[in-house]
Amino acid sequence: MCTYDLAAAVPAHSAVVASDDVFDFMLDLRTVNGAIDEKRERLFKEHLENKYASFCMTSLEDYEKAQKGDERPQQDAVEIR
Repeated sequence: MCTYDLAAAVPAHSAVVASDDVFDFMLDLRTVNGAIDEKRERLFKEHLENKYASFCMTSLEDYEKAQKGDERPQQDAVEIR
């Protein structure tokens, strides 16, 4: 059997982090990041659809759609020297 000697006392509230714990944490983090990426892509696609959509305003719902698609500034910035 193996034996060991401690150079210093182990703190009372110490814990051992096993490689399984690290991999589980990384996989969970990857899952969360994947969900964030999917939501970001969905919102970006929705933004582009609203930005370049052509429609005729016939009701207040259409007005709300127009406001949602008009998120860019009215004037482009121009560099003046």
